[in-house]
Amino acid sequence: MPDQDAFEVALEEAIALFEQGENMNQARFDELIAELEARRPALHAVAEDDPRAERARELERRAAELEHRAAQGHGQMDEVNSLLSPLMGKKSET
Repeated sequence: MPDQDAFEVALEEAIALFEQGENMNQARFDELIAELEARRPALHAVAEDDPRAERARELERRAAELEHRAAQGHGQMDEVNSLLSPLMGKKSET
């Protein structure tokens, strides 16, 4: 399904950008999030008995996880900082 493939490519790029932390290209990340939102209806349209349904649900789960992490500011560097801060005697901001 072309929409699923395009969604997966955009999702993988968005995840990779997000995990770059402070060095991430925010404008490109925002473009990818908009593309994911535009393609979501195609994922929802996959019938449960369609062989592609499992893949569509997995892509949706991963997209929701990325959105959740982005909303909380839990990128790769945020996670590293939250682990190292207590070891360095600093309070974690997360």
